[in-house]
Amino acid sequence: STSNLTLTQSLTMDIALPLKKVSVHVQSPSGTPVAGVGLTTNDSWSPALLLGTLPASGSAYYAYYWPPAVTNAAGNADLWLFPTGPYNNHVITAAPPPETGLATTSLADLVVTGDRSVIIQLVEPVTLSGRVLDAYGNGVANQTVGMAPAGTGNWMSRTTDASGSYLFDVAPGDYALQLSSYNAPGADATVPR
Repeated sequence: STSNLTLTQSLTMDIALPLKKVSVHVQSPSGTPVAGVGLTTNDSWSPALLLGTLPASGSAYYAYYWPPAVTNAAGNADLWLFPTGPYNNHVITAAPPPETGLATTSLADLVVTGDRSVIIQLVEPVTLSGRVLDAYGNGVANQTVGMAPAGTGNWMSRTTDASGSYLFDVAPGDYALQLSSYNAPGADATVPR
């Protein structure tokens, strides 16, 4: 974001980020803390921030394509987010380690106006699985299948194996799907390049 600043001489200006601390505790259905859970958030744009005395806008989020924040042995992690803007609330997605057998679970409609604590209770998963097929019904390897809780942009992705198979273990709910189909040069030409 940009703001007008008139400079007539050299200036040193410290800029305090207007972040709020969201303390997250992740637990199993029985209430046991879950360690090693990756936490991501949607991009919640805030148009009415202040950087010092200057009006600003921006977003602070934990994108699915960056390394996530991870819960410690007590199931806790701290996220630092900008206050919620008028366009969409924050969504935190918790992806547990596969060995837990628990589903990736999202906490939606999180309003952040100050520091706060939240609990995410993981649930038993439902599975979406299948194969990516070419025009002849053959499985296609190395294709990316994406899935995000509806309306969040918190994408999870899987790359198909040699038979074109993919698998997601997720919480029951509504999801958006996407497929990125790519054929490397020199590979079988039955998918786009």
